[in-house]
Amino acid sequence: MTTSSIKKADVVAFHNAIGRAKTPILAHCRSGTRCYLLWGLSQAMFENASPLQIAAKAAQQGFDLRVLPALVEKLQAEK
Repeated sequence: MTTSSIKKADVVAFHNAIGRAKTPILAHCRSGTRCYLLWGLSQAMFENASPLQIAAKAAQQGFDLRVLPALVEKLQAEK
């Protein structure tokens, strides 16, 4: 999976997996950016979190999620 290939169904599946977990879970990718992006998308799309605030916090932690606000808009328009 790449950032450009993330679909709404991927975010729904990630959000559901987090919601069903009885204990903390660990998501893994090479750099951590895609996992952070999926989490950020799930928070913005289903928990009404601000994509800009998520991207800003990610930047403080060394992750570049500048694409998050535009990706939220794109995925929300998907059927």
